[in-house]
Amino acid sequence: MNKIFQVFWFYLMAGTGIFVTCPFLLSAQEGDNPDALLFRKEKLLIHSKMLNRDFEIQVSLPADYFRSEGSYPALYALDGNRSFGLISDMVNFLSFPSNEIPSLIVVSIGYPINGLEDWGALRQKDFTPTLCPDSDENWKKNLIKMGARTDIEVVSGGAALFLDFLRHELIPCIDSIYRTDPGDRALCGYSLGGLFTLYALFNTHEFFDRFYAGSPSTWWDDGVIFAEEEKFASLHDNLNVRLYMSAGELENQSMIDGMHRMAGILQNRNYKDLKIKTRIFDGETHNSCVGCATGSALKYLYGK
Repeated sequence: MNKIFQVFWFYLMAGTGIFVTCPFLLSAQEGDNPDALLFRKEKLLIHSKMLNRDFEIQVSLPADYFRSEGSYPALYALDGNRSFGLISDMVNFLSFPSNEIPSLIVVSIGYPINGLEDWGALRQKDFTPTLCPDSDENWKKNLIKMGARTDIEVVSGGAALFLDFLRHELIPCIDSIYRTDPGDRALCGYSLGGLFTLYALFNTHEFFDRFYAGSPSTWWDDGVIFAEEEKFASLHDNLNVRLYMSAGELENQSMIDGMHRMAGILQNRNYKDLKIKTRIFDGETHNSCVGCATGSALKYLYGK
C-alpha cells in the first residue's frame, strides 16, 4: 500500500466496545482464535508519512488487559521481524505468574519484507546515525549472498528520521489504540539496534525511561556515538533513566571494549539520577547472547 487512507482507520478495541482512531494505521489483525490465547498478540501495518514507507508492528498485550481498566508500561523493541517472539514471550514468562516484572505492552517495530535481506538493509538505514558507504557496500555483499538477490539497496544514516518516526508517528498511534502509560516507556535494541538505542538515549532521553542496548555497535563510524554522548553532556547534568548494556564473552573484542568505554564515560559524568548496569555473559557469542541478555535486561529495567 503506497499511501495512507484519506480517512482515519477506525479500530475496535476487542472486548471493550471502544472505537479509537489513528491516522497512520493501515490495517490490524488479531490471532486466529484470540479467545483461546492467554496473551493477545496483534499485528498492525502502519504507514509513515515522514519516511514514506510502511512498518509492520506487532503488539503483545498482558494476560489481564481486557479484564482491567488500567494502563501499562510500553516496551518498544527494535528488529521486530526477528525479536518479537523472543521478547514478548520473555516478558510474559517473567510477568505471569511469577511477577518478576510488571505486566507490559510489548510493541515490536519491523518491516513488511520478502526476505531477511530486506530486513538487513532496512535496519542498516534506520539504526545508524551517519552515512558509511564502505560499511554499506560490505553489508550489501553479505545480504546478496544471503538472499541470492542483486536488487538490494543499502544506505545508512537514517537514525534521526527513524527516531522522529517513533516519536511523532508510531508512539502517538500506539497510545491512541492501547492503554499505555505515557510516563513509562522503554526502548530495547541489539547490535545496530543497541547503537540506535544509545542514539535515542542521547537525543530523546526525556521520551523513554528505560533503555536496553545489547552488544551495541559503538564502533560505527569510528565511534560517532561517543560524540553524541559528549554533545549531550555539554548540555545536561541529569539523566533520569535506567540503562542496561550487555555483551557476550566470545564476541569481537571491539564490541566488549566499546560497551565498557561507554559505561565508564557515563559513570564518570556523575549524571544525576542515572542508573546503569553492564554484564558480560560467559561463554556466549554475539548471537547466542541474545536470549540470556534479554531476560537479564528486563529484570534490571523493571526490577524493584
